[in-house]
Amino acid sequence: MVNNVHALFDALENLLFACIRYAKAGQQSLCLSAGQPLMYKPVLSRKQNFWSIQRAACWVGTSWTIRIAMWLFYWAASFGIWLLLVNTTKAHELWMAAIAATFAATAAEIVRAQRLAPFRPKLSWLAEAWREPWYIVEGCASIFYAFIKHFFRPEPSVLRNVVFDPGGDDPASAARRALAVAFTTMPPNFVVLGIDIEHRVMLVHQVSESETPTMTRKLGARS
Repeated sequence: MVNNVHALFDALENLLFACIRYAKAGQQSLCLSAGQPLMYKPVLSRKQNFWSIQRAACWVGTSWTIRIAMWLFYWAASFGIWLLLVNTTKAHELWMAAIAATFAATAAEIVRAQRLAPFRPKLSWLAEAWREPWYIVEGCASIFYAFIKHFFRPEPSVLRNVVFDPGGDDPASAARRALAVAFTTMPPNFVVLGIDIEHRVMLVHQVSESETPTMTRKLGARS
């Protein structure tokens, strides 16, 4: 079973990269023949000439190349997750996986194309995840200690504001805020209720008060 799943993933991965290479080859030939860079945003008017039409086609080709590649990626991921959940490669499950993956990939690409939540993190921000195991262990110990102490001397939980640099409306700042919320909330002793951009604070709930994690400070916390 495991070997079959691995073979299936390898086949899907090869198909995805083959489609991307094929699309890029066609895209490059079209763009180079027009004498324009690959990423070009045309401004079309009634007086557009032959070259502006080719530039527009180049841009549209670039957009559709990305959309097709992302759709195939979502489809392959959804298909593989379905098979891992059902733990079988029988024919009816393969058909069901293909149908479900088609719906999932289409919905995911429609949402992604709207750019409702741009996300452009830096690698150093993602690397802060290596601190999570320690903070999870420490958070479990804090919760257990607070639970035992509650029988002898009950103490209320803590709701506090942490000074936070939210950045702006750019995709990088949005990614940093999202990672700060996700990474900080993962340990059981921290629940981030939200980030107030206007007042530049992060609202945090804790069962037992402790200092702000290093990974949160690296992502914008100031206290």
